[in-house]
Amino acid sequence: MCVFCWTQHALQHWGARMGLERRDDKVRERPVVLRKRRERIKSEANWPLFYYKFNQDHTLANLIWNHKTREELREGLENEIRAFNSDRDLSGNALIAWNHHEFEVQYQCLADEVCIGEYYLRLLLEKEDSLDSPIRRSLR
Repeated sequence: MCVFCWTQHALQHWGARMGLERRDDKVRERPVVLRKRRERIKSEANWPLFYYKFNQDHTLANLIWNHKTREELREGLENEIRAFNSDRDLSGNALIAWNHHEFEVQYQCLADEVCIGEYYLRLLLEKEDSLDSPIRRSLR
């Protein structure tokens, strides 16, 4: 199963998947207001390019993305889904949802990298000095 599918599955509200109705919905029954038919909207996101870049290795001053970081993200998502399913099973009939804002992956493979702000110092020092370097741009 791909990472995107896992994320979509994890973000979907448990109650909606199980077909449970919320009590608030029954109380708030209002007359149906007809509106204009929606036009099909094309997504502005370039998902094929995202997936293509996601599977490539990147070593930039502000981004290190490689096989190790992808693997740690996959493990983090699997652990989060496992913990969510366990909590869901323990909660019984109570509705629960995943708080994806609190989800964070600690990349152990980057622990030895010195990071100042959002830049990896080693990569800045290895980079050839040019007028377009992040350090020169910040001085302008």
